[in-house]
Amino acid sequence: MTKWTDNQFARLFLLLFSHLVTTSCYFSILAMAPFVKTDLNMSAAQFGFFASAYFGAQMTFSLPSGNLVDRIGIGRSLALAMFLIAAGIYGFSAAQSAAPALFYSFLLGTGSSIINPATGKAVMDWFPPGRRGTIMGTKQLGVPMGGVVSAFMGAAAVLIDWRIILAILGTFGLLTAAICIFGLPKGEKRQNKSNFKSDLFQMMRNTRLNMLSVVSVPFNMGQATFYTYLTLFLREAAQASQPVAALCLALSQIAAASGRVGFAYISDAFLDARRKPMIIFAVSVAMTSMVIASFVSAGWNVLALGLLAFVMGGTIAGFAALMITAAVESVEPELTGSAIGYRSMAWSLGGIIGPPIFGAILDLSGSYSVAWLALAMIVGTGFLIFVFKFKEVRR
Repeated sequence: MTKWTDNQFARLFLLLFSHLVTTSCYFSILAMAPFVKTDLNMSAAQFGFFASAYFGAQMTFSLPSGNLVDRIGIGRSLALAMFLIAAGIYGFSAAQSAAPALFYSFLLGTGSSIINPATGKAVMDWFPPGRRGTIMGTKQLGVPMGGVVSAFMGAAAVLIDWRIILAILGTFGLLTAAICIFGLPKGEKRQNKSNFKSDLFQMMRNTRLNMLSVVSVPFNMGQATFYTYLTLFLREAAQASQPVAALCLALSQIAAASGRVGFAYISDAFLDARRKPMIIFAVSVAMTSMVIASFVSAGWNVLALGLLAFVMGGTIAGFAALMITAAVESVEPELTGSAIGYRSMAWSLGGIIGPPIFGAILDLSGSYSVAWLALAMIVGTGFLIFVFKFKEVRR
């Protein structure tokens, strides 16, 4: 009997929706930062450790998760991921202090570590070649779409308890897990028959994959920090209201969605599937935006704040699909999941150390200007390495 998920559009929607649920669960915590921070009695630096716990779990489990996807298949992997995400967000919604909230952030990150390898492998296995960058970018639309949902949740927190909002999001995680269990095929062919150690050694010897991993650290320090502190930055430095801050977060996510698909499409259609030029462009504009952010004050117009959030979101969060595509194009097809997990370890490391460093600089200097300039310099280090050292390959 034919299942509805045998349709390619249905499968693409499921991949996109998995990203949407994952992102909305995590980013809603950030969008409601003023309420969470106050309720749990935390400093700016302490709040940054939520991101550290989340990305710490991703770094710990990304490679094992990628290898797991290569072995047990896409459907089972996605179901496990969504179950862990639901458990993490339910637990966070019930936390009464910082310590358990950090644990549940770690659990949330554990589930999230499976999402990219599973959905990335699905793109390579389920869809025809020739437009893999565009397809990868399309399923990645779920990330900024989840961010838009989170922005509305941030605005809704003025009227609804943030704990209730998180519990509702957790329910969508369980529903998605059920769809993956009952809607996707169980008997996927096992493509990778080598052992974990052999896979790891192959990737460790891959110069291109290693270079992508190196630059992923500072790049995600920029992205994770931007999203972790955007709401607090707009409230405290620009003196914007919570609804305005939430609107700016939504604009940044809309821009990120445009970037993920737009950059990928331009790469496929006009640059002969070369990923490097578009990544260079996006990071260049992102660094410039961080420097501009250092000049933001209470006198800034709402439209200017919205434009800045739009540009920063569209660039620092807009090239993620190209990085994933470049990673899978650097290895053999049977190592797709493992390659995404391998690079994700470094990407997650950036998410671990970026927000606390930004928060510590902010606490010590008392200035968002200093913190933004320091972040621009960190991202710039990765940018120079990428420009002069990374040599891409197309498969």
